[in-house]
Amino acid sequence: KLSDVVSDLKGFYVKTAQIISSRQDLFPKQYTDALSGFTDNLDPMPADLAKAVIVQELLNRDETFEDVFAEFDEKPLGAASVAQVHRAVLSEKYGGKEVAVKIQRPSIESKLLGDIANLKAISKAFQSVDALPLDYYTVMVELEKQLADEFDFVAEAVAMDRIYNSLSRSYDGTEATELPLVLPRPVAGLVSRRVLVMDYLKGVPLSRARDEMERRGIDPDS
Repeated sequence: KLSDVVSDLKGFYVKTAQIISSRQDLFPKQYTDALSGFTDNLDPMPADLAKAVIVQELLNRDETFEDVFAEFDEKPLGAASVAQVHRAVLSEKYGGKEVAVKIQRPSIESKLLGDIANLKAISKAFQSVDALPLDYYTVMVELEKQLADEFDFVAEAVAMDRIYNSLSRSYDGTEATELPLVLPRPVAGLVSRRVLVMDYLKGVPLSRARDEMERRGIDPDS
């Protein structure tokens, strides 16, 4: 099965499967359905390892894990190729609210970028072959640029704040406006390059939104 092959190869190939599964407008349904489990249902890293990453990335030297988190669900809400997300509750010291904790898999950056480097080298050798439908070397270069941004959660937190600020102001930026939707915000002081703590919002992943709409009697195509 295609999904089994991707699971065995891991790394960049899992990331590619995620991209394919999310683009029903470009790829046949049998492929997007077969690869849909890679969006948020990969084998998670153990909870102890996830906590160790948090301790290394976020905690001050005089803090314990319990100083920051009053609760931490060991089973993740979802696990993808780059990171997994756990529900948690902050300690009173950090505000006591319910949060989602996004934790990057150790060494995943070097693994994914190493896979792309290999594929770039291979595709460059075939760049002049007219029989190929695409310039795959250029595709790999663009994917490399896009993936590089996914490993920096500080940049992701900045983007989250930028989106919030843009939507909460009038078009000319002079007046505060009511937000048209609910947006999660990063928690100040609990963001690093490999860990991002943000507001927890209950909902359904986009990968399962169509099924949920059908379950509720809503026509997804309406």
